[in-house]
Amino acid sequence: QAFTRLATSLRLSGNYSKEAADGLVDFSNEMEGLAGVGADVIASNLAVLSSLTRLNDSGLKQAETAAINLSAALGKDLGTTTEMIAKAINGNDMAFKKLGITMNLTSDTTKNLEIVTAALTDRFGGSAAAKMNTFGGALFLLTDAYGDMFKEVSKAIVQNDVVITVMKTAADIFGKFSEQLKAGGPAVRDGI
Repeated sequence: QAFTRLATSLRLSGNYSKEAADGLVDFSNEMEGLAGVGADVIASNLAVLSSLTRLNDSGLKQAETAAINLSAALGKDLGTTTEMIAKAINGNDMAFKKLGITMNLTSDTTKNLEIVTAALTDRFGGSAAAKMNTFGGALFLLTDAYGDMFKEVSKAIVQNDVVITVMKTAADIFGKFSEQLKAGGPAVRDGI
């Protein structure tokens, strides 16, 4: 769903192409290890960012990377920092002024993207990577990798014709055994 919302947001902002959407899906998957949240959470935040700023895919990646680092540095959730950055890109830096960060924003979102990402990279760049170099970060990476592996194994199993045939055969055997039990047949008489 998150990836569908992202594609829809790109369409509505006039920035959709299959290449851009696929690139943002790849970005979401790559950044989940850095952000400490799932790719779907990152994709949801990219959709919000796209809706609020109408940035192209490159701008979205820059802004979301800044949001991920800001989130790690401030201990705020990614949704909050993404919205803070979206507002600043649109010229509203009140949330940053409250943190003592002053930016000379303009009415041009492209220039504001440069100003915001430069200011935040100078101050918070690398925060997410540092956070992932802790026990908690390593535990997230391990859990996430295990989850990804489990999804792929599950997909391989449920799409495997041999497994499906074995499951159908087992269901048939259990069904026949249940019929025997209901009928009080030889299996029941022999004391199973």
